[in-house]
Amino acid sequence: MKERDVSLDAVKGFAILLVLFGHCLVWNNLSATDPYIYDFIKAVQMPLFMMVSGYLAGLGRKERNLIQTGQLIAKRAAAYLIPFFVWPMLLHPTHPLREIAGILWQLDKGLWFLGTLFIVMVITVIAQFLASGIVKPQSAGEADGDTKNHGRGDRKTEALRLCAFLIILLAAYVLFFMQNRSGNTFLSPNLTLTYLPYYAAGYVWTAYVKRLELWCVPVRITKGLWWGALVVFLCFVIVFDLQKSESLSDIVLQMAAGMTGCFVCFYGIYRMKEGKMKEAFSKIGVRTLELYIFQYAMHAAFVRVRGLGDTQYSLYCAEGVLTVIITFLLMCIVSAAGVFVISKIPVLDAVLFGHLTQRNKREIRRS
Repeated sequence: MKERDVSLDAVKGFAILLVLFGHCLVWNNLSATDPYIYDFIKAVQMPLFMMVSGYLAGLGRKERNLIQTGQLIAKRAAAYLIPFFVWPMLLHPTHPLREIAGILWQLDKGLWFLGTLFIVMVITVIAQFLASGIVKPQSAGEADGDTKNHGRGDRKTEALRLCAFLIILLAAYVLFFMQNRSGNTFLSPNLTLTYLPYYAAGYVWTAYVKRLELWCVPVRITKGLWWGALVVFLCFVIVFDLQKSESLSDIVLQMAAGMTGCFVCFYGIYRMKEGKMKEAFSKIGVRTLELYIFQYAMHAAFVRVRGLGDTQYSLYCAEGVLTVIITFLLMCIVSAAGVFVISKIPVLDAVLFGHLTQRNKREIRRS
């Protein structure tokens, strides 16, 4: 069994805690009035998830034929799309088909993260498949995906393959941009335009840059870049309104802040010294996707039953801080309990979380 990357789990755990805290602010109607903390959370939380997902996909990169590529997409479709379609049906039992039809044209009405993650994953997998077909391997080792110890010719091949991959990715990005400009909202192209760069950045880092050892900068310089990025990101949060997306300049600003913030959080948490805090983050990160899905269900049910809070106080007062802390703790407890219970029931684990493991399949057949 492959050993888990504890540091990567810690990054995922940190990201889901940002989501939980952000939901606390939204539920208490504090996100609109907070000019700093929610801007920080919104700029990083989902971009960081996408970057980590791309990072993981890049680690598993290998050359695949057409059938293997199709099998990979089918496997990811089961994991992402089963909960994507099942949860809206459960939350809207009186008109499930109408709800699903609406979600297809506006993904953010449902589990948009899973839908968008599936789309950017498919784009990346197809781009990698086409790039590998265009630039043929020059050695048997490279044909198997082993590029770490290649000679100069093989590294040149990988560099050309990276160029082909980026060109194909750019072409796909342009197509989604044209769809978005046309007013066609099928599969929410605006979300793909927003999050594909983060997924692609994580993928390229592990699939090409890290594998070919292209980043040879000394650690002290990398740390210096991290401190510089931290200062820049804090300036983004303090000076600009990162929640506004009314113009192209707003979107570009959000993208710049998101990329900078993702680097700050990813590198900062990944390189954090081992200790109780990092261990806690890593334990939470093992169940990141399940926590996100359960959070969506809680959020949807909460808003339908109660609506958003009508509080008038500020986050920066004793009452605001106490309310957020209590909400956050309750949310963590309920989410952890919900995920634990669902994961122990094979049928629910498969249908609600998309875990079609061999164990779950066997238990489903028996029942």
